[in-house]
Order: sequence, then C-alpha cells, then structure tokens
Amino acid sequence: MQQHPYTREEQFIATEKPELRPLPKERFEVRFYASLKVNPNGFVYLGRDKHHYSTPHVYIGQQTSVIYTRSLVKIYINGECVAMHKRSYNQGRYTYEKEHLASNTQAYRDRSPQYYVRRAQNASQELGEVVEYMFATATVPVETFYKGCEGLLKLQRDTDPHLFKKACDTALLYQKYRYGFIERLIRTECRGVEDVQCRDLFNTFPSHDNVRGKEEYN
Repeated sequence: MQQHPYTREEQFIATEKPELRPLPKERFEVRFYASLKVNPNGFVYLGRDKHHYSTPHVYIGQQTSVIYTRSLVKIYINGECVAMHKRSYNQGRYTYEKEHLASNTQAYRDRSPQYYVRRAQNASQELGEVVEYMFATATVPVETFYKGCEGLLKLQRDTDPHLFKKACDTALLYQKYRYGFIERLIRTECRGVEDVQCRDLFNTFPSHDNVRGKEEYN
C-alpha cells in the first residue's frame, strides 16, 4: 500500500466534503397523483382514503390535479396550488380550511341549509324533520352535509313511502340523522327496529326536547 502524508479522512475533508450537497431536511415521500372534480360542497373526494378535502369555493365544479404523499395533500388547478392539507386517513370525514367554505362569504347561495331543508320538506314531512335536525345539531361546517342531503333526497325518491317514513322516524328517535344510518335502515327494510334488542335501545339514547319520544311511534 502506498504511503501518503495524509489520512483518508483528511483527504475526504479537504477534497470531497466541500462538493457534497446538504442532506434533505425532510424524509423522501412517494408521490401519488389523482384528477378530481371539486364537488358542489367545495370538497374533492380522495377515493383512496375515502376522505374529503376543501378547496376555495370559487373552484366549485372545476377539475383539479391532486398530488399527495404519506403526509400531505396538494390540490392544483391550471398548475397553481390552490389548497394544501395534512393527509388524513379518517374515512368518511372532512378536512377543511374555514376560509375555503362558501358559507363564510355568502357565495354559492343556491346551496345552503335553508335550500336543503326546503327541498326535504317538499319531499316529505319526515325527511324535512331529519334534514332540519341534521343542520340544527351540526358541529362541523354545514357544507359537509350537502352530499348527504342529496343522497337522502334520492333515497326518498327511490324508496317505498311507508318504508322511508319508518326509517326517518327511527332516525329521529335515535337522533342519528346521517345518510349512512338511514340508508342502512332502508337496505335492511328496518328489520329489527321493533324487536327486543331495539326496544332496549330506547333506554340507552338520551332524551332530546326537539325529538319525539318513542310513544309517538306506537
């Protein structure tokens, strides 16, 4: 082995280290891509996670390019990033920025709680009550309910009136106003609602001044 007046470490520090680029500050993350349309409620739906992400309401109806990694979701329109969110894996939930929502600027007036309550009341009395209580008890932005309201209106049109009334009455009784709960009741034709197990449930749900008691359904 040849002898040199310097060590390998000294050679590295003197000649190689200055040429090295700094290490990335963040871990490398694989990028995924999706083309998604902004829904009438101002959200795009990322099917991979079954999660909704908000965009500024002015982009409702437009097509977006979504780039997402393990930790981040970026939404682009015409090459411009219009929204960025921390990625969430909570299925069926909504991630949003308050300034994105139409209700904060009174824009997009044809979609509002009053709009859906009025449509629901015109469809049936029971559906009107369900939608009214849905918005009255909301703890998240009202826009997150618009898609469910559209689903309930379609469900009402496609379902036997007696069965739909029974499903809505049950939803009001249990204070569960979401589309998924009512859709499951209809899909199972409300089987089990009147059995012993469900009668026991009457004693487990809290009372509510705005919801009719079980005696109203006998």
